[in-house]
Amino acid sequence: MACVSEQDYKIAERIEKEGKACVIVVNKWDTIPNKNNESTTHYEQDVREKLRVLDWAPIVYCSAINGNSVEKIISAASLVEKERSRRLGTSILNQVVREAVAFKAPPRTRGGKKEAVFITQHR
Repeated sequence: MACVSEQDYKIAERIEKEGKACVIVVNKWDTIPNKNNESTTHYEQDVREKLRVLDWAPIVYCSAINGNSVEKIISAASLVEKERSRRLGTSILNQVVREAVAFKAPPRTRGGKKEAVFITQHR
């Protein structure tokens, strides 16, 4: 009933810092009385606000006692793994870097302007 604890927040920070994949699972959803779309939206906003560093992570509501939505957890984890292992082409990455540099150029160094000429994704 505590929603997001300090420990949850510390775990979320570590997940973000280390660049790990994540699915936020809200357990004991069966104990929330009078659930509806509005209460679900309110609960999600609360979780998103408290775990801002994981704003990209899907949220799944479940009840481990009666097994509700366990298949949704597996499905969300599968989707997250698929996205995490997606490989972007070098041309796309180079275009993103060019656009970022055009928007805000990196600071100059003592040796003058440095320029990224090529970027690729590490496996």
